[in-house]
Amino acid sequence: MQRIVTIDLTLALLKGGLQHKDVESLGPFFQGALMELIDPLYASRLHQLPFNPYSQYVKMDDEMAGKLKWHVSILTDEAASKLMTTLMGLSSISLRALDIELEVTKTQIEQVPLKSLTDMICSSAASRVSIRFLTPTAFKSKGEYIIVPSTRLIFQNLLMRYEQVYSGSKEIDFETIDYLEAHTRITSYGLKSRYFTNVGSSTGKIPAFVGGMSLFFSGSSTVAGLANMLLAFGTYSGVGIKTAMGMGAMSFD
Repeated sequence: MQRIVTIDLTLALLKGGLQHKDVESLGPFFQGALMELIDPLYASRLHQLPFNPYSQYVKMDDEMAGKLKWHVSILTDEAASKLMTTLMGLSSISLRALDIELEVTKTQIEQVPLKSLTDMICSSAASRVSIRFLTPTAFKSKGEYIIVPSTRLIFQNLLMRYEQVYSGSKEIDFETIDYLEAHTRITSYGLKSRYFTNVGSSTGKIPAFVGGMSLFFSGSSTVAGLANMLLAFGTYSGVGIKTAMGMGAMSFD
């Protein structure tokens, strides 16, 4: 049975300096560290895939002052077989480019059957939900960054990601996206612009946003069910661009 695996590592600083405002920008460095830790052949294969079968981001730990939490979601069984053992066995992590070393003080793992998400489509789903963009989030269209989210952008990105990961399809189901857009209304929002530092980009930073919004779904129960399923999937996959580098982390309730 297909499953999603999430691994949370609590980290304490052993070497180097770090300021609170710098934490979100560590995502690319953690991705680099992860690629150095896994089988080089699989790391090379990941670079060739049309999608990333994992997402990851770094935040300050809300429960343990002064510590970081590295959250990794693994979307496929194949990726889990390659990444789980490495992540679960870590005692420390080195971000060599920054001369930072971190100790792993706690490791937590959760395994979620994919069926628990797909079952939401036919269940009695909430018609009102709230989502939060936990790390800088952005979309990209025709070479331009989009930093004002719409329901269409959100659902199109999540549906495309889901289909790519689990069916290998690159086709866009415009009919489904049109239907979701027509039956979803933003009832409130609190967003602010935020740059994501990316040393690999030409400018060194990517314009993005963080914050939250509330949504209302009208029409049939299937609309709410599908929307809830995609948003729940987004809490694992991330939404928007560069989710493997720490962007686009989201929560949903």
